[in-house]
Amino acid sequence: MKQTLMKKLWAEFKYWAISLFILALLFELISSMVFYRKYATGKLAFLHLTENYFKNRPDQSLYHRMHEQVRPDSIPEMTRRIADEIWDANKYTYEPWLMFKVIDYQSKYVNINGFERRSIPAEYINPASNDTIDIYFLGGSTMYGYNVSDAETIPSQFLKIYQKESSGGKSVRIRNFGIPYYYSKQELILLSKLLFEGNRPDIVIFLDGLNDFYPSRMLYYDRPHFSYAMQQVFDGRMFQKANRSILDSSDQFYIDPPGIDPVDYYDALFAKYVNNISHATALCLKKGIKSYFFCQPVPFYNYPNRVNDPIAYKMNYDRFDHIYPKLEKSAATIKNFIFLGNMLKHEKGKPFVDQVHYSPAFSEQIAKELYITVKKDLQ
Repeated sequence: MKQTLMKKLWAEFKYWAISLFILALLFELISSMVFYRKYATGKLAFLHLTENYFKNRPDQSLYHRMHEQVRPDSIPEMTRRIADEIWDANKYTYEPWLMFKVIDYQSKYVNINGFERRSIPAEYINPASNDTIDIYFLGGSTMYGYNVSDAETIPSQFLKIYQKESSGGKSVRIRNFGIPYYYSKQELILLSKLLFEGNRPDIVIFLDGLNDFYPSRMLYYDRPHFSYAMQQVFDGRMFQKANRSILDSSDQFYIDPPGIDPVDYYDALFAKYVNNISHATALCLKKGIKSYFFCQPVPFYNYPNRVNDPIAYKMNYDRFDHIYPKLEKSAATIKNFIFLGNMLKHEKGKPFVDQVHYSPAFSEQIAKELYITVKKDLQ
């Protein structure tokens, strides 16, 4: 009797195990039909499918608390509104030559028009000044000011510092051309586009490092952030599978490519970044523009208090430990290059508003470092 029961239970177990396996296989096949995954080799199709349909924005209460922690003296309603407006503005549209830019967006605290994020203030005009100095700021999401208001961005903080310390000085206008996901090569192309269209700054300030070495395959393969998804359009997938065919597999950019020695890969990233600086320098010299290139602080490098930081990213990336010291040692040989990668060494506050983007207070610290370097050109 007992042996018969065991056989029956074993038969039922095999039946359900095989049935579940077949169902899982069918679900994977159906998911692959819904999401064409040619460039997304890191996950099963059903994981992409479930993420797409069921993963919404981060828990809003947690998202709001992060903002409130870095603005302890602000009204909670204002802080929550900044967070929500930044989230709503985080959408992109196609742009020739550069592939994408942030959508135009207007609200109380977040405003984007074309390639430009509003700065508050945007200019300091001294009637006694004989001329006006135009300064362009280029970079990725940290220069753009992701998760901070228009008035809290690095360019806005820069001009506030200038107004305070140089009252009665030359007139200055600033323009924030930071674009989320842009890295040094895209910024060079954007500057070329602006110059081609007749825009000419007196000074251009680049802030880079995060997007060049975090989603590092962008720099290594010379590909913008959404290029894998866009490539599927030219492979005909959009027309074969209608509007569910395009898959954003940009998560592949953050992984070291297989088959390449890590040191060789890191050295290649270093060389490509320095080469982009060299080309940007040459372009600015040809146009009579003063250029500065700042390598930014990141949570992955020389941040001893990161373990106690409730917000900053906790993962480690060996490429920063290889590339950043090399950039610091080479700083004197790279024209107008300033290494800010050690700014977190003694930081005990809350320098990040989310895992990688700067808080308003730390944005001001970075703006001060930029101003200290550039102020001799504002006299």
